[in-house]
Amino acid sequence: MNFLTFAFVIDGDVFHYLQIPNDPSLEGVIAGLRSGPIVVEVPEGMPERMGPDWKYVDGQFVPPSGFNLENDYEVED
Repeated sequence: MNFLTFAFVIDGDVFHYLQIPNDPSLEGVIAGLRSGPIVVEVPEGMPERMGPDWKYVDGQFVPPSGFNLENDYEVED
């Protein structure tokens, strides 16, 4: 499998590289990385994994309809 490499650049300086597999299952991620995304730190207390159904509006992460942030945990038996 081949890989794609993306460089993170600010003010003309490269500060990080990311290499990901060039895999059809990552098509959305690759398209997003090619579109010049902004990078935002996720505050504590947010779910570890936010999917494409989340939004970022006016500096705030907005969960999908029906998502309960306070009950986002797994119950162990």
